[in-house]
Amino acid sequence: MTDQVKLLNIPLIRSEMRMVPDYDHPTILHTGMGSVQPFLAIEDEIDRDTTVSQLRLISDDSGFYQATAQHYVEFGGELWKIDGRPFLWRYGGRVHHVELNMRKVEG
Repeated sequence: MTDQVKLLNIPLIRSEMRMVPDYDHPTILHTGMGSVQPFLAIEDEIDRDTTVSQLRLISDDSGFYQATAQHYVEFGGELWKIDGRPFLWRYGGRVHHVELNMRKVEG
């Protein structure tokens, strides 16, 4: 595992219309190593200014086993939202590693 990543909790705050993430006050839940791999990138066919990128984090660092779809990952100076439920891979009766899909929408 060669990539340093941080698992973050970003609190929600009330705006005039709805609850929004407070990116200025994250809580670091865990810092550790993993393997971050490209997963998917798409552009809107009509509005090409919108790009959705996805990465996958694979890690055997047990600190990432607590991740949920409400958390974020900081990797390479960028913030990625965990997309969907993390998957804990089991082998021999124990957790072997976790896989997290991460998503970022730009534009």
